Amino acid sequence: MPKGAAEMRTISGSQIPKELKNILFELGKSRKLALVEGRDDSAILKEWFEEKSSKLLFFPAGNCDKVKEYLDYILDEPTKRRYFGIIDRDFRYDEEVEFIYNSDYNGNLFIWRKYCIENYLFNEKAILKELDKAYVSGQTGHEISSENEMKETILQVLVNTKYLMAGNWTIKELGKGQTYIGAGFENDKDKVLGVVKGKLSDVLEEKIEKVFSQKLTAIECSLQNTEDCHKYVNGKYVIPKLMDRFNRLKIQDTYFKMNLAQSIKDRYGLDVDIEYVVNKKILGE
Repeated sequence: MPKGAAEMRTISGSQIPKELKNILFELGKSRKLALVEGRDDSAILKEWFEEKSSKLLFFPAGNCDKVKEYLDYILDEPTKRRYFGIIDRDFRYDEEVEFIYNSDYNGNLFIWRKYCIENYLFNEKAILKELDKAYVSGQTGHEISSENEMKETILQVLVNTKYLMAGNWTIKELGKGQTYIGAGFENDKDKVLGVVKGKLSDVLEEKIEKVFSQKLTAIECSLQNTEDCHKYVNGKYVIPKLMDRFNRLKIQDTYFKMNLAQSIKDRYGLDVDIEYVVNKKILGE
């Protein structure tokens, strides 16, 4: 059994929570339901699959645990092929994710191959175009002149989060539900490690340092390949940092993300992972 298969199990629920009843009421009798973690997830997916809204409802459950909890309640229903969940990869290894993308996978819970849905927005052509539009409207310019230069800029922003991500990966592996570190001092390795030690106060410092070093090495190796780095770097952190790089722009992160989502859909096409999970596995098209 693949390592991640334990996440796909279902358990019987007793009384359906009120918030889940509200979701099912909104769903109606014919549409399928895809539970996702947050509001940005549902907003981006609704933009990408607007023409499928009569067939599929994306609904933000709140977090990964809520997605799985709600599925546990409703998967015993005879119409369970109407109900699905999609969660972030977070720090899962390939063996916990890749089996979902096999043609014979018939489960109801899906995990993105990249860290989270925001990582599917890092299309340098789309980002460059949206920046061009934003700067034109502001009657000024930016210094990025080519797609390759934009690609390098994005990569540098990703690199700048490596200590933060290594710290959060360490918390994930050694912790017991402790919250992750937020953005703010990600370029300072010692500060990140200090916060990790504070959150994991019941773990030996030597063990924390060893695991942190292992995770940092894995992330640094992944940064040699643009696709691999998106497995371990949180796009939710990176987009605000990318916007900071162009600090003359006064654009909200959410607004920029939605513009990117629309541009990717209209001009460049959706990533194969997105198409596979939604169109092929959930909608069966």
